[in-house]
Amino acid sequence: KSNMFPLWEADKGVFTLNDENKDPITVAEFVKNIGKFKDIPEEDVEAIQEMVDERFEKIRRLAGK
Repeated sequence: KSNMFPLWEADKGVFTLNDENKDPITVAEFVKNIGKFKDIPEEDVEAIQEMVDERFEKIRRLAGK
């Protein structure tokens, strides 16, 4: 379960993860009560979660975590 909106920055090629949420919510939790997302199929939500997890791990690696 990864943070959908991690706070990070890059300066002169150095990546820093500024705030790592210790209790992030899932994509499913994020979209479940937002009306405009109510018709997104579960498999799409799962695919989005996978993408979020992959991108967050990339940011963590770049930041040396």
